[in-house]
Amino acid sequence: MSYPQMLAAYKEVLETSKDAVASSHKMLERVVTWTTILFGIMTATGVGALWLAWKHAGEVQAKANELRLDVENTRKFNEELKNSAKEQAKILEERSRRIEKLSAGLARLETELADVKGQALLMLSDLKRIVPRLETLANVDTYAMRLFSADGEISRVARRTLIELSKDEDPVVRRECVRVFGAMPNYPGCFVDPQDPFILSRLQEMALRDPERGVQLEAKLALNKFGVDSNAEQ
Repeated sequence: MSYPQMLAAYKEVLETSKDAVASSHKMLERVVTWTTILFGIMTATGVGALWLAWKHAGEVQAKANELRLDVENTRKFNEELKNSAKEQAKILEERSRRIEKLSAGLARLETELADVKGQALLMLSDLKRIVPRLETLANVDTYAMRLFSADGEISRVARRTLIELSKDEDPVVRRECVRVFGAMPNYPGCFVDPQDPFILSRLQEMALRDPERGVQLEAKLALNKFGVDSNAEQ
């Protein structure tokens, strides 16, 4: 190949190289441009996604913290309720024992009250018997003093009254009258006739027929003081 041909070929190669370099340079610029754009897009998208993920993570963490706080508060509340329930159970148990003691005490008081009422009724019943008895015994004592009076009329009235009182339904009154009659032989000067037939007749009747054995025995003792057979029928 001649020199001119070689020079022409070199020029052609050089031109071709320039075109290739220019083309490559343009392609490189395009690649850089698209790469920059793509990187920007990817960067923007990544940052946004990262920000959204971080935001979501923060929200989840906040909710988790809130739930954790609720759980802790609920646990504390449950513990307080448990402790309160124990205290309430203890208080209820103490009150139950106190109620049992009070109930037992009330039952005892009711029993005692029933006993007191029963005793009061018995005392009232006794008083109903005793008050009239005391009044009658006071009359017996009064007429016993008059029986030994120096005034014959007063003595006779007292004798009749004592004979009537000796018929009282109360055996204590009847026995007291017998004792008054039995004292007459000890004071013969007080009577015109110490062997008063009305008194002796009444004593014999009581010695034989009085429903109370104690009154019968007192009447027999009184008759013996008068020197009269207590077993003789009227």
